[in-house]
Amino acid sequence: MEKRRDLIVAAALSLAAVLVFGVLPYVVAARTAAPQGVFGGFLINPIDGFSYLAKMRQGFDGSWLLQLPYAAEPGQGAFLFIYHLFLGHVARWLGTSLLMVYHTARALAAFAMFLISFVFYRRLLPERRTHWAAFLLTLLGSGLGWLAQPLGVLSIDLWVPEAIPFLSAYANAHFPLAAAALLGGALVVLEDEMRWGWRIVCALLCGFVLGMVFPFGVGTLLAVFGAWLLWELLRAADRRDWLLEQRGRMLGIASLLATALPWLIYDFWISRSHEVLAVWTAQNQTPSPPLLDTLLGLGLILVLAIVGVILGKAHRSERGRLLICWVMVNLVLIYVPFSLQRRLSLGLLFPLAALAAMGLAAMAATRRRVIELFMLTLAFSIPTNLLVVGAGLWGAGLGDAALVIYPDEADAFAWLAEHAPAGALVLAGEDNGNRLPAFADVRVLYGHPFETPHAEDELAAVEAMYAGSEDALDLLRSRGVAYVFYGPRERALGDPAWLESLEVVFQEGEVTVYQVGSP
Repeated sequence: MEKRRDLIVAAALSLAAVLVFGVLPYVVAARTAAPQGVFGGFLINPIDGFSYLAKMRQGFDGSWLLQLPYAAEPGQGAFLFIYHLFLGHVARWLGTSLLMVYHTARALAAFAMFLISFVFYRRLLPERRTHWAAFLLTLLGSGLGWLAQPLGVLSIDLWVPEAIPFLSAYANAHFPLAAAALLGGALVVLEDEMRWGWRIVCALLCGFVLGMVFPFGVGTLLAVFGAWLLWELLRAADRRDWLLEQRGRMLGIASLLATALPWLIYDFWISRSHEVLAVWTAQNQTPSPPLLDTLLGLGLILVLAIVGVILGKAHRSERGRLLICWVMVNLVLIYVPFSLQRRLSLGLLFPLAALAAMGLAAMAATRRRVIELFMLTLAFSIPTNLLVVGAGLWGAGLGDAALVIYPDEADAFAWLAEHAPAGALVLAGEDNGNRLPAFADVRVLYGHPFETPHAEDELAAVEAMYAGSEDALDLLRSRGVAYVFYGPRERALGDPAWLESLEVVFQEGEVTVYQVGSP
């Protein structure tokens, strides 16, 4: 009865956290940005946010194969970003906006991540006060970014959503879903009392979701369980008997791999064999920040986790050794020479929060003392979350150009969505090049630092044309550009004389759309 009541309370707290910190700021931003323009829909990392909508738009138009919308010549479609394509199909089926579906999916994924984390902690930390402490640290915890930022240090709790569950829930739709699948996969492997049939089904589902949404997480999970099981094997008195006892866990791992491995193999193959995607892969560099930024971003949770290992003697229990392996493997992986290091930080805070809860229990002789230490930890964590949310709301209220779309731009986007042929190539400045494919079925010369092939060259070419290069018209026609977008952001790049020779097909306020005809 108590377990059921606790699960209901955890679900209510997860829902409340998602609504208050994950949904309400976006509602407020949409209202406060109204005088300056239209809120773009993203309070953090809008460049990637619009790229997700651009992928969803292809699903909305009926496609299950992705073509890079930020590539002038995207090549053949590939079976990538299926989750975002699926969300686009959902938007079409429901007859609603891409942005509404995206944020609904983000909220649902965040709720699942937090609730599954509670079940995970309850499985690993039987003592009630300990698993509740771990859950609340996950729900609200963060690092010391609010203290480090005035000193010019940008710690991971301010900008790396993979590493901090709160930030994952706030930033996008696929990180919390991947984290939920990661925790679900770990639970399936650990849950010895689950029936074999259910174990296989749940493992297949978690592996499928993780492989589809975040294939790097599969490697992390395998590395963690591999290190842990090796440790347990070395400790076993009778290794043959121990291996027989691990059949259920091995079955869970095998089932996870059965549905995750095909995604990994396909992603690896297509990202190297596809001419355009290979260029994207080479550009897609997401290195981990300096170690100091990582340590500060984990804050007091990391300090308490170390206490949990030392005073809590985590290494003396099977579950404690798993948590230690998880933290150590994760920390090593994010600094292994690899172009996508930062992505491997997903899931790092979960074992840290569990060890931190063990540290709290070890330091406090009474329940009151645990609560005092826990509240102190949150007092040093929550300000970072408030800083992240507050910065976005402040920017939206001031009409920050990175967060707001000017009304005339929004009208031009709508015109292109209605009148431009599917896949028409558009010349636009850096910001509007990033946004246009999210609102219309068009492609751009430049729109994303990773997803535009030869991005630096393309951006330089775009800026040169707006600056008035003499061969701009010849270049536009040779590359098949159909329209030129010219608004306040593009005007800041220059006032090219060659625009006068083009036909005006849309004009509203400060925004003009030109059509590039034959010479």
